Amino acid sequence: QELGHASLALDYRGVGGSDGEPDPSALAADGAAMWQEAVRRAGGRPERVVLRAASLGSVPAASLLDSRASPRGVVLFAPIRTSTIGEHAPVERHGSFLGTSVSWFLRDPPGPDLLAVLGRTSVPVLLVAATEDGYLPEPERAALFAVAEQRGMSTLSFDGDHPQLVSRAFGFVWSAHAGGLAQDLLPAERAFLSGLGGP
Repeated sequence: QELGHASLALDYRGVGGSDGEPDPSALAADGAAMWQEAVRRAGGRPERVVLRAASLGSVPAASLLDSRASPRGVVLFAPIRTSTIGEHAPVERHGSFLGTSVSWFLRDPPGPDLLAVLGRTSVPVLLVAATEDGYLPEPERAALFAVAEQRGMSTLSFDGDHPQLVSRAFGFVWSAHAGGLAQDLLPAERAFLSGLGGP
């Protein structure tokens, strides 16, 4: 609000107050419905909308960019890649041996891979990735950052892990000993949003 932005947060189907059943294959459609509502509330002007997505939210955000949605900008926290999350998530949750076994039975969620999307979108993007993220290991983080930086996008390495960065995206800071509300946006996000200007 201090920067002149209003916020709209919506739940996926079957999550929170939304009707229906959770369905990973519906992430793109849910993202499209969220986008349409945001643009409607912005007076039909997509250039007045900034997408802000964390973790799984990077899947519908990538789908929107791939379908040529044209927001003012996009902020991605702790992104995942549709092409590798089916391999990484079970290992992160269950350990190497069991996780690798479980991953053989999982399919990656449908949708375009974020690496390819970043390579072709012209929308301004801030990419914030954790330095210790089992869902996006270091080689993949480096590849995303390399493409983003080649395209003139902004990147930030967050000193922490996936859950810490997702929490920070939603305004919380925590450690093994304590937690609480963050006092402000990350400086990099403030600078990115201020740099977008107003339509």
